[in-house]
Amino acid sequence: MVTRAQAETAMKTYLMDKPLRLLAGSLAGLDAQASLSDPERFARAVLIDVICERSPEADAAFEAWARSDDTNLKNGSAAIVAAVRSGK
Repeated sequence: MVTRAQAETAMKTYLMDKPLRLLAGSLAGLDAQASLSDPERFARAVLIDVICERSPEADAAFEAWARSDDTNLKNGSAAIVAAVRSGK
């Protein structure tokens, strides 16, 4: 049986994680577009910064991409989205 404390901890974790998943979904939506306008590119940069600030796992995934030879930013964004969605 789940205790009240365990349920509260699970709910707090879910509520903190949900906005991050929504941000990652927005980032994935932007990257799904064929081309981005200047404001959309700025929004993508802001989303990457915010997600990486809130998720050490996403930050580590983005840093690993940045250190690689891959120059396609969509692959860096995909690494962030995957880290957030997997919870890692």
